[in-house]
Amino acid sequence: MLREEIYHKVAKEFQTAIGTALPIITPSKSNNEVLNNWVESKEDKREYELNLIILKAIESDKYQSLFRKVYQLEKRSINKRILKNTIYKKAWKDINND
Repeated sequence: MLREEIYHKVAKEFQTAIGTALPIITPSKSNNEVLNNWVESKEDKREYELNLIILKAIESDKYQSLFRKVYQLEKRSINKRILKNTIYKKAWKDINND
């Protein structure tokens, strides 16, 4: 793990934002077992569920239609306090006609 000063130094030198990456979710069972143990807080759980929905959409060639539906739902709920996760779940349900 790098110290915070190094992040700031690199960001200033390269004139870009520096961040850390989260693990990518894969369809293999062993990796998902590891990631299930990794997910601890509500925030992490929401991010994990969101990534699973996106992964399913990519695998089933519904990625474009998912994001069209997400865009429509976000546009309608612009002033409401709806979680991004809820919007993605609703969009996924709508495009699969569940």
